Amino acid sequence: DRALYDAQIGWLRARSPTPLAQDVVVIGVDEAAYLAIAEPTALWHTHLGILFAGLSAAEPAVVGLAIPLPVRSYDFLVKDIDAMLISGIHRLKSTAPLVVGQPPGIGGRLRPISPELLAAIGEKDLASLAICEDMDGVVRRINQRRCQSADQRDPLALAMAKRLGRQGSPSGMIDYSVGGGIEYTPLLTVLGWIHRGETEPLRALVKGRAVVVASLLPTETRHRLPVALAGWDPGSRTEPGAVVHIQALRTLLARGLIERAPENLSLLLAGLGALFWFGRAGWIKGLALITALAALLVLSTHALWQGDYLRVANIVMVSLLAYGARLAWDFI
Repeated sequence: DRALYDAQIGWLRARSPTPLAQDVVVIGVDEAAYLAIAEPTALWHTHLGILFAGLSAAEPAVVGLAIPLPVRSYDFLVKDIDAMLISGIHRLKSTAPLVVGQPPGIGGRLRPISPELLAAIGEKDLASLAICEDMDGVVRRINQRRCQSADQRDPLALAMAKRLGRQGSPSGMIDYSVGGGIEYTPLLTVLGWIHRGETEPLRALVKGRAVVVASLLPTETRHRLPVALAGWDPGSRTEPGAVVHIQALRTLLARGLIERAPENLSLLLAGLGALFWFGRAGWIKGLALITALAALLVLSTHALWQGDYLRVANIVMVSLLAYGARLAWDFI
């Protein structure tokens, strides 16, 4: 079922992608940013504060931060280092919702944030950056119960979508056919606009849209996806975790997560497949089997295109077993 889903979603993405009225804006922290910014990432308070202040003036619909914030204050190293970031957080939250994602930490809980920053952000605006892989190691969902943090935080994509009035179910699947390849605007480019007072390019980029500030370094933990998404790494199906949240957010902002078709429908189709036991084997019956399986594949692909996931492996197995058992019985 999983392999067939991957093949179908890849086919739909190539031939009939789901349209997206307004794509998610990605501000990417790449290698150029790490080379240009002198401070270590734990001390990027000033740069993030400037970014948040600049975004507040550009009026985005919602901003998500997919970069872990420090677990403690570094005021003992740099006096008043928190002040600039806290000021930027307050300015941004006065114009748009801010959702801060944190990676998993010890004991199944999210990694904590320094109390000073947490007071500015607010507990309700924290989210999880955890990625939940299926048993075959491919990421198809963001909301599986077995991967939820002990403090019950929503995944970043779902938390951002809720700020825009969109919901998603615990069992829904990411629609990898939504949108084209994911592109990003470098952090240095955005900071350059803000430092030079060039408000129009930033406003044109983010006004009224969902924005994700994410680390896209090749050293980030990478996850296998059903399709290649990153425009800066064409052909690769292993992407940074932020890409999963970005695609999940695109899904939620389009038509929503892909939901499983009713189980009764699968049972009904499996029952129809069992009817291949009846009637002697022959070329007409073999042709009917091939036609039925092809129709089932078309039906399941169309259902996936409509946002419903019909699992077909059991139906195919029942049909083949019924046909094969009758063929063996006739032979005996």
